[in-house]
Amino acid sequence: MPYIRADEYFEVIATEKLLDDSVVVSGGLVGITKFAYEIGEKALAYVGGEYQLEKKSAASFDQGDDVYYNETSKSLTATATDNIRIGICSRNSTTEDKYVFVFLNR
Repeated sequence: MPYIRADEYFEVIATEKLLDDSVVVSGGLVGITKFAYEIGEKALAYVGGEYQLEKKSAASFDQGDDVYYNETSKSLTATATDNIRIGICSRNSTTEDKYVFVFLNR
């Protein structure tokens, strides 16, 4: 099979305004934007690496816990039910912390 590329991203057309740390879900793919995009622009969503992402204040994570994304509230949570798994927590995060550190797609 021919080699396509080493980059770890996929392209999507933004259906809403995306910030420089937006979670993007497209079919079975989950990525994070590194740049802001307007509706209709081609956006790059990166699928690998460690990211510092804003979380729900009530959520806490231990290193190695699964991290989920709620598409409706556009927030990260420890709750699996009706949410999309995006990766694992790379550092402990308490309810007082504003962010959770996530190894994406692991």
